[in-house]
Amino acid sequence: GWRRFAVNVQYTLSGESMEIILGTGGADIMATMAKQNGQSANTATATKGQQVPEARRHSPLRILAELLLVAAGVMSLCYGAAVLALGTGSTFFLFWFILGAALIIWALALVSGRTARVPLWAKITCGVVGVALAATLGGAYVALSRHADDVPPAGVDYLIVLGSQVTEHGPSAVTRLRLYAAMDYLRENPGTICIVSGGQGPNEPWTEARGMRDFLVDQGIPTERIIMEDQSRDTAENIAFSSALIPEGATIALVSNNFHIFRALQIAKHQGLTNVYGLATPMAPFYFPNNAMREVIAICCYTILGRM
Repeated sequence: GWRRFAVNVQYTLSGESMEIILGTGGADIMATMAKQNGQSANTATATKGQQVPEARRHSPLRILAELLLVAAGVMSLCYGAAVLALGTGSTFFLFWFILGAALIIWALALVSGRTARVPLWAKITCGVVGVALAATLGGAYVALSRHADDVPPAGVDYLIVLGSQVTEHGPSAVTRLRLYAAMDYLRENPGTICIVSGGQGPNEPWTEARGMRDFLVDQGIPTERIIMEDQSRDTAENIAFSSALIPEGATIALVSNNFHIFRALQIAKHQGLTNVYGLATPMAPFYFPNNAMREVIAICCYTILGRM
């Protein structure tokens, strides 16, 4: 009997050459006609290939990978939106939007089969870079966790409360945790002086130092026990500018959230400070992924730039 032909004709015309591709059932027939320099030559080759599937089929493992990528991408987008809605004062929520979009695009590329067109060398390179990045982030995360429960000895000479977001309504949730820890220590150690450190960011109504001082005073800490350092713009400057206000040889405790203490202590040691301790404050579980990832990236950047 006669076979039913499904013919797909594709014409490619580019001045001097024309290519016709015919597909039939399980065979591909390619006829190439070339006309160049006034001479004609006809060549035809027939190549048998594999059957063209009626619908793209994936292995169960591949389907699972696609579903996991989509799920992770959606979760990342939702988490970023939640961080933005809660107003943490940081623009790091953009990281979760970018990550979520990248994961979904990757999943769509797998579904469409576009990843098959990527050269093997490019896939291997991406894999090596990905593994190296994951190992770096994992190592930084382990280092970050080493000081998550730091508590200084009693009677240190100075506390330095590292600045964080303040708003017209007062310190942010992250900043309040640092201030509560400082308050408790100051009440238990009446001889300790507190330095509140932080300049004014573009999205802040006044300096972080002023916002933190006002909060401590409202909570009953005497103003004479508080020194303001209101020029710093980042953690390294927090420590450098604050330590300039402290007599040489004094003992110091850096007050910050648990995810931040490791980097703060490394920066202090890099700047030549001795007798320095950490006072780590806990963090709400919801914020931990955002702050921990931000801190891990900061650790990598500070290490590369030689700032810690």
